[in-house]
Amino acid sequence: MSRTPEDAAPEQGEDTAEERGRVRLGLLLAAGAAVAYSVGQVLSRDLVTGEIAPQVATFFALLFGTLLILITNGRGARGDLGAPRRAYLWVMLAGICSSTAVMGQFFALKNAPVVIIAPVMAINPLLAMILSAIFLQRLERVTTRMLAGGALVVTGAALVAIGATR
Repeated sequence: MSRTPEDAAPEQGEDTAEERGRVRLGLLLAAGAAVAYSVGQVLSRDLVTGEIAPQVATFFALLFGTLLILITNGRGARGDLGAPRRAYLWVMLAGICSSTAVMGQFFALKNAPVVIIAPVMAINPLLAMILSAIFLQRLERVTTRMLAGGALVVTGAALVAIGATR
């Protein structure tokens, strides 16, 4: 049986309509997350500069985040309970890293304005790209253009930090 061009598998590197749709959805979700994160930073700055300690803010932020996840995705998680033990180790490590970042953000916001902290924290994409290029080579492709964009973000963050300290 011969294959027609319509049912042939896409060549490596070729995007399918489904993949492009997932990328668009990912970009939309990332933009929504950026808005939510920005609002959270502004609210956090107000809280940690007098009303609440950064450690307490971290605890409640992670607690309410956990509750939100349980409410919105609790039933869907049941199927993942049989995941390999190694997967849970990676999830724990990711959770520790994320929790440390949240606490670091609260401490940073206690000591400096959000207009300084937010751009400095924006170096995250470049660091994530570099780590992806090192550790996720079989899953993700990091291009020179992406790294250049990340470098621009870091340059902008550096300019904000330098400008704020003068």
